Amino acid sequence: MGRCYRFPHTKNEATQYYSAMAYVQELDITIQVRSKRHANVLPHAYDDLMREFVRTWKHTRKTQWRVKE
Repeated sequence: MGRCYRFPHTKNEATQYYSAMAYVQELDITIQVRSKRHANVLPHAYDDLMREFVRTWKHTRKTQWRVKE
């Protein structure tokens, strides 16, 4: 039928975080890294994020478009 959990795509965020930290240590400067990008905040594959199955009004329409009268 389908998967119940979804895999979060946060590899780019983690890569950017670790590269920024290495760059900061290399140059001995302070930098503000986005708070959502911290490594301990990012979700990973074992966090069991549920998929959201949202029902919309779009499947109840009879036609894709209608002529204005």
